[in-house]
Amino acid sequence: MVSVRTPGCNLELIPRAMGGDGSPTDRSLQRQLVGYFHRLEKALDEYKRKGTPAGDPVYQKIYEQLMADLAESGVGQDQIEGLATQCGHGSTLARLEKLRKKAIGFFSGN
Repeated sequence: MVSVRTPGCNLELIPRAMGGDGSPTDRSLQRQLVGYFHRLEKALDEYKRKGTPAGDPVYQKIYEQLMADLAESGVGQDQIEGLATQCGHGSTLARLEKLRKKAIGFFSGN
């Protein structure tokens, strides 16, 4: 079947999910996400070391920054759980959710 491109259509600009076609963009985004989640894990470790309790407003600020940073990379909130898991950092995301007073709601695991 031949695909006909609609004039003015820019669907090709929509970012593909991780593991898409293995293009350099996908690999670059994956490296970026692995680094981001690794830094997030270190930040959570630092707050734990300082004795910051669960429910502290700092965890909400971290979450908001996570959403903003990933949105700039073209990652939607509904993609974060899957991408974190693919990058080997699903547990980091779950940890952030547990530290927040109000659940994020996108992580389905315990």
